[in-house]
Amino acid sequence: MRIEQKDFFMLLSGINQYQIPIYQRNYAWKKDQCQRLLDDIVKAGKPGNPNHYIGSVIVKSEGDMGGVNVYNVIDGQQRTTTITLLLLALTEYWSTRPLASVQSTTAKILENIKQAYLTNVIFSGSSLFTKVLPKSGNDRIEYDNLLHGVIGNGAISANYSFFLHELESKAYNQEEIYNGIKNSQLALVTLDANENPQLLFEAVNDTGVDLTDVDLVRNWIFMGLSGTDQDKLYREYWEPIEKLSLGKTDKLLFYFTQLKSESSKAQHYYNVFKKKFILYAGSAEKVENLLKEIKKYAELYKMYITTSSKNKPLKIILERLINTKKDVFTPLILKILYQLDLNILQQDDAMEMLNYIEAYIVRRDILTIPTNSLGEAMISLLKNCGTLSDFTTEIKKLKDSRRMPDDTEMHTQLQLKDFYNLSGAYGYLERIEKFLNPAFSLDDPTIEHILPETMHTTSFPKKGVSPNNVDDYNWELDLGAEAQAIHDKYQHTIGNLTILPRRENSRMGDLRFEKKQKWSNISSGGFNYGYLYTPIRISQSLGKNAKWDESAILARCAEMVNYICQIWPHP
Repeated sequence: MRIEQKDFFMLLSGINQYQIPIYQRNYAWKKDQCQRLLDDIVKAGKPGNPNHYIGSVIVKSEGDMGGVNVYNVIDGQQRTTTITLLLLALTEYWSTRPLASVQSTTAKILENIKQAYLTNVIFSGSSLFTKVLPKSGNDRIEYDNLLHGVIGNGAISANYSFFLHELESKAYNQEEIYNGIKNSQLALVTLDANENPQLLFEAVNDTGVDLTDVDLVRNWIFMGLSGTDQDKLYREYWEPIEKLSLGKTDKLLFYFTQLKSESSKAQHYYNVFKKKFILYAGSAEKVENLLKEIKKYAELYKMYITTSSKNKPLKIILERLINTKKDVFTPLILKILYQLDLNILQQDDAMEMLNYIEAYIVRRDILTIPTNSLGEAMISLLKNCGTLSDFTTEIKKLKDSRRMPDDTEMHTQLQLKDFYNLSGAYGYLERIEKFLNPAFSLDDPTIEHILPETMHTTSFPKKGVSPNNVDDYNWELDLGAEAQAIHDKYQHTIGNLTILPRRENSRMGDLRFEKKQKWSNISSGGFNYGYLYTPIRISQSLGKNAKWDESAILARCAEMVNYICQIWPHP
């Protein structure tokens, strides 16, 4: 390894080419970063100013290729590419302006920037023509077009145009621009072909350079491979992985690392990933096998997050799992789907596992059990999802904060629990209704309190009705002296809730129970929603009650919890 202090003219002189490997990030500098670079260069070019340090560039020697010294840029590609865009803008700027104001030696350099510092002229028409060769793809095409006078619409062209506009609008001193580039010093670190660039790359990027875990993983996978293998595997696997993951490659790799390491402690997952696959480094065959597996998981991840399975029952359960918004279970779900895809699991067993995951989540959500132990529970299930038997056995073993509430706990806790104010309360009631009537559909639905939220009594009579109808709203006539206590205790519990169209809810509202039973208005949809006539299945049993009191509410609570336990079963 050699470390040298150089300016950019020195870096770009000679017959060299600095290649941006295909696995590096696309060129991504923004206008404000270019502005800071230009300001630093102008400042460094003022008379009497000392040299200005602008960072490091790390390259790895790839040897001589047909007379050109080729280097892979390990770190510093954004800055290096940007400097060449400034030089290209200077070439255009100075091509239309007299150079009489600068020294003759400087003028000669400025007249030949493109030939001396941006291109290897004798290799015109070949891939060795440019001194800096951006990564294969859109960046390379746009950069090459720019060198031939064609401005594109990507970041490379945008920053070139920014520099040109700044030079034209502010009339920078030509001598100072040249001196500023010359005085802008960098540390050039050159690795030999047999040295491992990843170690140095990590050391540099541990100092605060904003690289994500997915950047580090991608570089680690490809950095130790030959250029040919890099290109092949990147195109065959990495590009499809990025497309399949729909902009969520970072999440995909996070989940993949969790399921392969069987650890939930992998939020910053690069080091965990590297430790798990350390024996794969530098082996094209092993890396290809790893990328094949990641690609398969990317396909399954896309199917999951878009719920695009062609298998209808599978599609339905995946939609329900997505709707739980419990991403912590994604690694487990992906592993089950992976085993199903490989026929390690039969479809019936895989479906039952997925249903148990939903049941586990829903039961805990309904009882508002804290979620801070879900990661540990997910890993326990992940380790035991090879067979349905192992999976259900492990669910039963989960205790305390990781437990899946059993039927007894559900019945006990829901007798008095505020169900109405649960997140997703209507969705749970609708699911029960669809369990009883799969064809259920209702315009503008809402939750109705059977014993109303606003309860009228003798001391708090209904206002705005005729004296003859006041008793129609007096729940004290049904509940007696305990009316307020019963109301406070049970008003929001699941036993006291049902579903109604919003308009009918506002009409039936705070009527007494008997009046709600016999409500006989026909709705705009052609239905009567009085409890004696209603098409809503979870309300139909209400037509059989002689009155609505504490015992009736508790009986209906038991009925509703029974449905919950059937829909979201415990193993």
